[in-house]
Amino acid sequence: MNSVLLIQITVLIACLTLAIIFFMAWRTMGRQKHILLFALAFVVLLLQRAFNIFQFVFDSHTVYWMIVCTLSVQSVILGSWGHILRTRSRLNIRYLFYISLVVLAATYLFTDVFPHAGLSKSLYLYFNVSLLFAIGVVILKHRAKPLPAEKGAAISYFLMALSQVAAASMALMQGRYTDAFYWNWYNIINLVTMPAAFIAMGLFVVFILASDLSAKMRLLAMTDSLVDCYNRRGFYEQAQQDLIATNEQQQVCLLYLDIDNFKAINDTHGHEAGDMVLVDTIKLVKKNIKGSDIIGRLGGEEFVILLKRADRASAQGVAERLRAVIASQMVDYHGIMINVTASFGVFNFEHQPESIETAINQADKALYQAKAMGRNKVVFAS
Repeated sequence: MNSVLLIQITVLIACLTLAIIFFMAWRTMGRQKHILLFALAFVVLLLQRAFNIFQFVFDSHTVYWMIVCTLSVQSVILGSWGHILRTRSRLNIRYLFYISLVVLAATYLFTDVFPHAGLSKSLYLYFNVSLLFAIGVVILKHRAKPLPAEKGAAISYFLMALSQVAAASMALMQGRYTDAFYWNWYNIINLVTMPAAFIAMGLFVVFILASDLSAKMRLLAMTDSLVDCYNRRGFYEQAQQDLIATNEQQQVCLLYLDIDNFKAINDTHGHEAGDMVLVDTIKLVKKNIKGSDIIGRLGGEEFVILLKRADRASAQGVAERLRAVIASQMVDYHGIMINVTASFGVFNFEHQPESIETAINQADKALYQAKAMGRNKVVFAS
C-alpha cells in the first residue's frame, strides 16, 4: 500500500468517525438542526474521499472531477450552514448555494468546454476559502467574548482556508496546461495539510458542542423551570456580576416581591392553582420591566428583581406599577377566579453594599414592613 492511499484511507476513517460522533450528538442533544448539518458535512466529505480513492473506476475525468468538486463545495456549505444556524448569523445560505452553482458551472466550463487546468483546479477552492474565512469571522463575532472552543474552531477554519489558498494558487499557476511541478505541490497540499486541517476543524466543532452542552447544563442548574427565571443560586451569581460591572455613577435598585396570602391560595385551591398563580404573576412582571433587568425566585412565593440603571424614583414607579397590575389581574384556575396581590420591599444601591446578600436582607426588612401595613404595599428600605 503506497503512502498516498494510506493517507486517503486514514482521512476517510477520520471523516467516518466524526460523522458518527455528530450523528450521536444530534440524537442525544435534542436533534438540533445545526448538529445534523455538521454530521452531513462530514458524510459528504467522506464521499469525496471515497471517490478520490476509487477514481480509477471513472472512464471520464470530467465526471470524476465535477463529482469531487461538488462534494467538496457542498461539505463546506453544510458545515457553514450549521455555524450560521448555531450563531444566528444573518448570512443567507441560499445566496451562498447559488454562488456555489455558478462556481461549479464555471469549473465545468474550464474542465470540459474551454479546458484550462489552472482555473479548473482552483475555482472551487477559492470559493471554499472565502466561505471558510467568513465562517471563522462569524464564529468569533457572534458573542462579545468567544468561548475557547470557538476561538480554536475559528483558528482551524482560518488555517484550513490558508491551506486551500496555497493549493488553489499552485493549481492556478499551472496556466492552461498541466504543469508537473505545480501539480505535484497541489497534490502534496491536498493530501497532507488539508486533511489535517479538516480533522482539526471537526474536533474543535466537537469541543464547541461540548461547551454548548456545558453552558446549557449550567443554565438549567441556575433556572427555576416552573416560572422560567433564575433560581436563588442563579440570581445571586448573575446579580453579583452585574453589580461588579455597574458604573459607580449608575444607580441600581432591588425589588423584593412576595405574593400575599399564598399559603391560603394553596390550602383553598390546591398546589396546582398556586403554581398557576406563580406563573401568571411572573409573566406580568416580565411584561412590565426592561429586558436587561433580571428576576430570581428565592423560594416559594418570594422573588427578587434587579433593576439596572434605576434611581429611587424610577424604582418606586416600577414597584407601584407592578403592584397595581398584579392586583388588577385575576388568575383563572379552571373557571375559578383567584384574586392576587403582592407586597414589595425596595432597596436602592445608592451606596453600593459589599454583596447582593446585603441588599436582599435590607429589601426583606422593607417587605416585612409592607406586610405589617396590611399587604399590597410598596415600602423602601431605610
